[in-house]
Amino acid sequence: MIIKTLEIRDEGTCVPMLAIKPIPENEAQRAIIRHAGYGDHGENYVILIGAHDCEGHYNPADQHGRTRQVAHQWIKAHFDELKDGDVVDVEFILRERSAPKTSEIQKNYCDAEWARMNQRARA
Repeated sequence: MIIKTLEIRDEGTCVPMLAIKPIPENEAQRAIIRHAGYGDHGENYVILIGAHDCEGHYNPADQHGRTRQVAHQWIKAHFDELKDGDVVDVEFILRERSAPKTSEIQKNYCDAEWARMNQRARA
């Protein structure tokens, strides 16, 4: 299976997500994926799961709210172009912004900033 960690952004929203393309890499995965209903066509699906709330769906229409629905549709169409840590900006996708947002998570939780935050907390 192919798993990517992504940051979904929207107005006032930053959601850490896991995007999974259920393409089996071995017979054990193939059996589980078939049993789950994906058949032999896992490449046609992207399962999007909230890394913080574990809420997930394979169908974008089943996602709750605009942010997850729009992001899921876009991720499904662009999955192969995405890499871990990429920002998927719903406002930019919908042309409500002229430029995509940058990562809030990478800014706040990069190793250097994380070390500074922990050092301040111990002081």
